[in-house]
Amino acid sequence: MANTITYSENLQGWTSFHSFEPDWMAGMNNDFYTFKNGKVWKHHSNETRNNYYGTQYNSVMQTIFNVEADSPKMFKTLKLKGKSAEAWSADIVSDLNTGLVADTDYEKKEGNWYAYIRRDAGDLDLTYLSTQGLGLVAATATIGDEVQINITGDVTKGVDVKSTSEDNGDLLFAATVSGQNITAVGPKLGQVKTISYNPNTNLTTINMVKHPEAPGAPTPPAIGRLMIAAKNSQAESFGLRGAYMDVTLTNTETEEVELLTVASEVFKSYQ
Repeated sequence: MANTITYSENLQGWTSFHSFEPDWMAGMNNDFYTFKNGKVWKHHSNETRNNYYGTQYNSVMQTIFNVEADSPKMFKTLKLKGKSAEAWSADIVSDLNTGLVADTDYEKKEGNWYAYIRRDAGDLDLTYLSTQGLGLVAATATIGDEVQINITGDVTKGVDVKSTSEDNGDLLFAATVSGQNITAVGPKLGQVKTISYNPNTNLTTINMVKHPEAPGAPTPPAIGRLMIAAKNSQAESFGLRGAYMDVTLTNTETEEVELLTVASEVFKSYQ
């Protein structure tokens, strides 16, 4: 997509990028006109922003956080200060992961927008503290739309279950192991609905249900596979890990918006 770049003589610098691509431009009587496909357009003549030649565009701003660029960090939050009725959604990339903040994830406090950075749905990194191996599958059974998985020993600690109305249960993956090494991790199988330990049989029983992102009923893992539980990257606020963070902010409002500062809570990563 082509961009038009504007220059300010008062500021002596390039000030912005615009989505319109005119065939010709002209200034007359302190007004700005462009020509496109044989039609003339007068700019700044109404309150609708980012609408050029009948096409509505979004406001987009990109910034990079790279303090101590050679040091791995955790980027926990986004804080936006400016003037807008709605918050800006964020697509985020680091050298290690990708993440996002939806415009509905923010809370407004004292005129500022605050949100926790979410990792992409289904993101699995075995080095995260929010990921844990549960043990080898001893037996499985399909009961209606659920899969029951038995694992030897008590592995209930730290596993989150699905609440009635939220998809916040731990996500389950099955991995192939060779000796002490994980050789392959399969796709997401489902979500933990319930988990319990029976000391009489020394078995932990996990009831797994389908996650909304996965089609159809959950697939039972093969016997002997290593079950891995990972915190739901959308439900928890783990943040994004990396040496830098590249943030692209998007606002869909058609009225005037203003963005003064973009900040983040950052701390050193020890994972």
